[in-house]
Formats: sequence, C-alpha cells, structure tokens
Amino acid sequence: MPEKRNRLAETALFVLFAAFNIYFIIIHVCWRDEANTWLMARDMSLGQLFAHTSYEGHPCLWYLAQMPFAKLGFPYITLKLLAFVFVAAALAMVLFLTRLPLWMKSVIAMSPMCIAAFITPARNYCLCALLITAAAVLYEKRRERPLLYGAVLALLLQTHVVMGGMVVISGFLFGMEVLIGMIRKDKEGAVLWKQIGGVMLPVLSGFFLLWEFRDTGHALGTVGLDPVSGNKAVRFAMEFWKGMVCLVGRYCALPVIALSCELILFFCMKSRKAWAPSLILISSVGWQVGMGAYIYELSYQYITWTYIFLWYLLVCFELLPDLSLKALRMEKSPDRRLLLALFSFLVFVGMWGAMGRESRQHVKRPFSASKAVAAETDKLPEDAVIFENVEDHCCAVVPYLKEKTMYNPFSKAEASYFNRNPDHLQQLSLREFKDICRQMKPEAEGIYIVWSVNWSNLDCYIDVTPAELRQMELIWSSIEEFGGESISGEDFEIRYLSLR
Repeated sequence: MPEKRNRLAETALFVLFAAFNIYFIIIHVCWRDEANTWLMARDMSLGQLFAHTSYEGHPCLWYLAQMPFAKLGFPYITLKLLAFVFVAAALAMVLFLTRLPLWMKSVIAMSPMCIAAFITPARNYCLCALLITAAAVLYEKRRERPLLYGAVLALLLQTHVVMGGMVVISGFLFGMEVLIGMIRKDKEGAVLWKQIGGVMLPVLSGFFLLWEFRDTGHALGTVGLDPVSGNKAVRFAMEFWKGMVCLVGRYCALPVIALSCELILFFCMKSRKAWAPSLILISSVGWQVGMGAYIYELSYQYITWTYIFLWYLLVCFELLPDLSLKALRMEKSPDRRLLLALFSFLVFVGMWGAMGRESRQHVKRPFSASKAVAAETDKLPEDAVIFENVEDHCCAVVPYLKEKTMYNPFSKAEASYFNRNPDHLQQLSLREFKDICRQMKPEAEGIYIVWSVNWSNLDCYIDVTPAELRQMELIWSSIEEFGGESISGEDFEIRYLSLR
C-alpha cells in the first residue's frame, strides 16, 4: 500500500511539474539564441551545419534534435516543447527509477531544476539535464550495461562544451575500471567487447567533437576575448564565486559552498566508493570554472551545476543501502537529518534565490520584443518590402513572422540564422545598404526596416549616424510599447526608409 501511495504522489508531482511548465512555455518569448538554433535546423543541410559548428561554438546534438521538426514545418513552439520533453524525461527517471525519499523528489520537481529554468529558455541545457540524469541512473549498472552508459557519455559530450570535464573524467575512470577488470580477468558483468565498446564511445565522440570544432582557432580570433592577466588562481576563484552567485545568489553562495563541502565529506567518510563520484563532481565544476576564467566568458551555463550536483547525490545515495547504513533509513537518525537538510537548502532555498528569480521574471514581462515586432511587421501594407538592420538580433523575429518575409542585406537573401563565420561579418554604410536594397528590390520606392537598437562589433549591422537614423521615419517602437521599459537587450523598432 505505501508503494501505491508513493506512486500516486509521484504522478501528482509530475502533473504539477507539467502544468507549471506549460504555463511558462505559453507566456515565454524566445530570445535570439533560441531562434537561431531553430533557424539553423530549419534552413541548413547537414553539411552546412557541420561546416558551421566551429563558429557557432556548440556541438551538433541540439540542432539535430530540432532538425526533423523544423524541416517538416512544425510551429515554432515545438522548440520549447522539445525542451519540456527532455526535462520531463529527466524528472521521470528521478521520480520512478531512484530510491530517493518522496519529499526529496518533491524538492527536485518543484525547484528551478525542473520549473522554467531549463525549459522556457529552450537551449541545449535541457539535453544536458536529460543525459546527466541518465548517467546517474546508469552509474551503478555501468559494468552490466557498458554500451548504454558509454553512449550516454558520448551524447552528453555533444550537448555543450561545458560538459567536457564531466565526460572526460567519467570516461577515464570507467576505462580504468575496465582495464583493471581485464588485468584481474574479471568475468563478471558484460562480456569484454561490450565494456571496451562502452569505453570507446565517448572517446570517438571526443574525436568527432574535435572535427566539429576544427576551425575554432580562426573563430576565437574574432570574439574579442581579453587576454588572461593577473593571478590565475585568483581569477579561477573569482569565476567560481561568479558561478555560485549565478545559481544561488550573492547571499547564499558562501553557505552553499560550505554545505556542499560538508556533503562531499559526508559521503566520502561513509564509503570509499564515493571517492570516484566526488572526483567527477569536482572535476566537472572545475572544468567549467576554468573555461570561464581562461577561455571564454560564461554566465548562464553555470546552471548545469544543478544537474551535476543531482548526479552526485543520486550516485552517492544509491551507494548507502549497499553499506548497510540502516541509520539513514531511520527518521530520527542525525545522519539522515543532515543529508536531507543539506539537500533541502542547496536545491530548494538556494536555487530559488537566483535561478528562480529569473524564472519569476518571465511572468512580469517578456525578455525580448521579438514576438511583438513580428506581429506589428505582419500588419504592414501587403506590398511592403522589409529588411533587417542587424543579423544577430533580428533573427529572433524571423520565426514569429506569419504573413511577411524579411530580407537580409548582408547575405542578400531571405532573413534567417545569424552566420557567425568571421569571414561573413560586415558593416554597411547607409549608402551601401540603399544600393543593396535597390539591387534586390528595384521596383521598391522605399523599404521598411526591422531595426534592432542593439548590436556589437561582432555582428553584421548597418552603421548609421544619429542624423541618418533621424531621416528614417519611426513607425513603431518596442520601448514605447512596453511603457519605456527596456527588454533586456532585445528592443526593436520599425522604420521606413525612402530609396528615392
């Protein structure tokens, strides 16, 4: 009977999770980075995709997951529904395949790990969530199901470069286990070829990743990174602090760091088997901090720590019953209370402090005016000729357009994804822009411009003076539309420019 009650409670948790996220999916307006992946999946061939991965900076898996739906003409909301499915699958594994207490599962299901943060911003982090959770569920069965475990690690490497540390150290330790088993002639578990195959899958994925990023050096020369200066250890520590603040906020960061260290110590003292997971946890976090400190500026990517920590908790919690630590099953046990209190603070209180704040902001107002400007653009006259002024930001508008077509003066084609190839980057003067418009649309006396007010030197944009901008008639502005309130760097205007 208790098992049946738990199953009903777990199902109710899943329903609550789904209801909250469907609400966020409906109200969320996609940013340009979300739009760009959808447009790449829709408009690129496989060859073009793999020619572009070096400049995009992400492996292929998230694009490949979207590609069938985008190419078949599914609506844009499919992007967010995909993210929902992946995180829902991760939560289902936690609810129905792990031995965590019910209230721990409740904390997870109602935390930003599952509500909004990995779903409404439909990015490749949702795949990280799914595959990290799968790796945790399979960890104790890695010798029995080595091919499946190796495949999960291989796919995890293809989600995001910040997963490199976790995959490398997990694969290395798994390989050492297989090698030791071969030396000892261990016949238990799967046959030898399956274990070798399981080890080789992430290795092959690593070589494939190097091929995907074969021109990264050329791309990195264009991103304007500051050279690493000052004390490297201090820079590393500051980046680690930045990551913790991203997760749990400035005031919770120190307590969370202290409690995390205490939790790691707790598990390591209880079992030698916890040493390897602890090494994987520390290496995974260290890899990301190192990337942020010395290679490329990170910010939102630190939310993946939440699932790395969940991986650690699930793996170590599964070890405890095997050690006959009956005290952990006793409600008044100090060890049990410590474990549950630490987890409660780290996951529930801490994450709602920082990650939850961003999730709650989705309710108040859009983070991008892309949907609003697309609706206004669709209302323009039937014969309106429409161009974009910035390739990166304006790509956020393209998937929302229903009636009109927008053109790209930089590629001289219909507007689509932002091409990050440094050889494509260019700035046009107003005169050059007019010449391109006349060349592409010789019959047009004037054109409308979806005008992003935000861009950088790492973009294709029309470079105009304030006086030249005033010559363009202002038709609509998102800043006015939202009461003079900025939309987090994605504001748009619609302007009219005479070509005569």
